[in-house]
Amino acid sequence: MKNVLVQVCPRRIAGQIMLLLLFALVSVAALFLIYMTFAQRDDGENESATIAVKNSIAIAELNHTPPDKRGAFIRALQATEPEVNLAIIEHYTPPSGPRHLPPFWPFREGSVGFGITLLDAEPGGGPVEGPGPPILYFSLADGTVVRAILAPAGVPGPPPGPGGGLLNRLYISLALFSLLLFVLLVWATRTLIRPLSQLSRAASSFGHQSMDPVPLAERGPLEVREAARAFNRMQTRINQFVDRRTRMLAAISHDLRTPLTRLRLRIHFMEDEDQKQRNLADLDLMENQLNSALHFLKQGQSDEPFAKIALGSFVQSLTDQFSDLGFEVSLEMETGLTVNARRNDLIRALSNLIDNARKYAGEVTVAVKRHNNQAEIRVIDHGPGIAEEDFERMLEPFERGDLARQVQPGTGFGLGLATSRGIAEAHGGSLCLMETPGGGLTVSLRLPLVQSEA
Repeated sequence: MKNVLVQVCPRRIAGQIMLLLLFALVSVAALFLIYMTFAQRDDGENESATIAVKNSIAIAELNHTPPDKRGAFIRALQATEPEVNLAIIEHYTPPSGPRHLPPFWPFREGSVGFGITLLDAEPGGGPVEGPGPPILYFSLADGTVVRAILAPAGVPGPPPGPGGGLLNRLYISLALFSLLLFVLLVWATRTLIRPLSQLSRAASSFGHQSMDPVPLAERGPLEVREAARAFNRMQTRINQFVDRRTRMLAAISHDLRTPLTRLRLRIHFMEDEDQKQRNLADLDLMENQLNSALHFLKQGQSDEPFAKIALGSFVQSLTDQFSDLGFEVSLEMETGLTVNARRNDLIRALSNLIDNARKYAGEVTVAVKRHNNQAEIRVIDHGPGIAEEDFERMLEPFERGDLARQVQPGTGFGLGLATSRGIAEAHGGSLCLMETPGGGLTVSLRLPLVQSEA
C-alpha cells in the first residue's frame, strides 16, 4: 500500500502542495455536508415554521371575513390556537428611516396574493431584551391593516425568528471547519517544510564543530531529496579535501623543518660570530614565516576539542605573559563571560593581534566586554593606524598595509590578521577593524557566549 501511495503521490513540491490543499478542501467540504445532513433540526425552527403557517392561514381567512365580524373571529381563533397572534391596527404609520435587518431575512414587502399585501416586516425585540419574533403588517383587500406577531400570544420569551437556529448552526459550523482547514494546512506545510529545515540546520552547523560529514536523510519532495543528496556529497568531498590538506601540511612541516634544523646546527659551528647571528636571524625569520603560513592554511581547524573558557582569566593570563616579556599591555575587563572555544587556537588568534599592535604602537590595551549575546575582545593601539577604506583589504591574506605600518622588510607574510579572522569565523564569531578614537587601530574579535549566558 505504501509503495502504491509513493507511486501515485506527486514527486515535486508544487504538486504535493496542490494535492494537500485539494485534500484539505475536499475533507472540509465532505465533513460540512455530513454535518449539515445529519444535524438534528432545532425544535425552535419547527415551531417558528408552524406559527408562520397558522398565521398565514388565519390572515387569508380574515380577508374573506366581513369587517364587523373580524374582531370576534380573531378572539375565537386565538382561544383555540394560541400560536395565532393577530391584531387589527386602526391607525398604521409606515416606518421611516433605515432599518437593520438580520442576515437571511426571509420577508419581502409586496403582494402575497388574494388582494393581500405585506406592508412591512421587522424583527421584534430590542437592544435590552435581545432578538424577538418577526412582526408583520398586512393590508387586506379592503385596506384593513392587520399585525401578525409570529409567536404565541401572551407567552414570554418567544422562539427566535425563522432561520435563527439554522444561522447559528451555520456560523458555528463554518468556524469549526475553518479551524479544521487551518490545522490541516499547518500540518501540510510543516510536513513539506521539515526536510528543508533539516537541510538548513545541517548546512549551518557543518564545519563549526567538526568537518566530519553527518549524512542527512534524503526524504521529502524530489527537489529536497536532490538537494540533500548533493549536500551529502559536498560534505564528503570537503572532508576529503580537508583530510588531504591536513596530511599535506604535516608533510610540508616535516620536510621543511628537517633541513632548517640541520641548517641551524651548521650555523652554530660557524666561527664568524657576526655572520652566525645574521644567519640565525634569517633562519628565525624563515621559521616564523613558515609557521604563520601553516597556521593560516589551517584556517582555524584543528583536532583540539572545544571547551568552555572563562574569558576573563584566560585573557588576563595571556596579557601577563606579554607583560613578563617587558611589553606594555593593559587590560580592561568585564567578568563573568564564558565562551566555547579551542584554547590553543584562541591563544594564537589573540597573540597575533597583540603582537601586531605592539610592533606598531608599543603600548597596547586589551578590553573584554559583553556585546549583545557575544563576548567582544578589543585590541587597541594608538599607532599610525590604517585608512578606513583599507580595513577590509587588510583582513585578506598577504596584505601588510601602507608604509606607515610597515616594519623592516622580510618580517612576515601579512597573515596575522587573516589567520585570526579564520580562527574567529571557525568559532562562529567575527573579526573587524575600526579606528581608535584619537588615532590608531582597534581590532574587534567577537565570539558567541555559551547559551546559558547569551
